[in-house]
Amino acid sequence: EPAAARDRSEAERLVGVAGGQLVRGDVASAVASLQRARDADPTYAPIYRHLGLAYERMQRDAAARDAYRRYLQLAPNAPDAERVRARIAAL
Repeated sequence: EPAAARDRSEAERLVGVAGGQLVRGDVASAVASLQRARDADPTYAPIYRHLGLAYERMQRDAAARDAYRRYLQLAPNAPDAERVRARIAAL
């Protein structure tokens, strides 16, 4: 069975939705949006940076570390990579 087609535009849209939800403090909805984004395109790195933030707010440190590590795997040269490494170290 062929792998599911990746839908980057849907992943990007859902990350945008999740960003707004995080700003409003609706962390649970943000996580749900990000999980849907991950289903749409699990290779889209910003999903995992946002998931890390959301899990930190939920005090789910292990999940936050895992999400941040996945972000760095997908985007090792991201402009915020050092900041993300610092977040991982602080958790």
